[in-house]
Amino acid sequence: MWRNSHARAAEDRNEACGELPCCGYSLRRIGAMLAFVFTRLSSAAEVSAPVEESAFPGTLKSFLGIGRSGHVVAKLARLFALDSFAGGFVVQSFAAYWFYLRFGADPGTLGVIFFSTDRAEEPGGG
Repeated sequence: MWRNSHARAAEDRNEACGELPCCGYSLRRIGAMLAFVFTRLSSAAEVSAPVEESAFPGTLKSFLGIGRSGHVVAKLARLFALDSFAGGFVVQSFAAYWFYLRFGADPGTLGVIFFSTDRAEEPGGG
């Protein structure tokens, strides 16, 4: 009994220290080997730095760094704006429906409550 619990505690300790059961190497040893290999790499393994452009690029697209993908970025911006705008209505609609079902609240009263709480949340809105 004592032998099994002692052996299990040793196994738990090995797992906690990063002992890999398949090959017997600890994660520390593998990390040390990788660190050694990475320090021996030449500068040819590095990514070359991009060519510096002028401080005042000719167009807004080149200034923003979007280049040829400007139309895709504009489409995504419109989609995210619509999602953000409509997302607020969805949450309030479900909340109003729940209050209506649960408490029989009048939709007009809920509209006033939601409007006033939205105005109170806005900076300088209250």
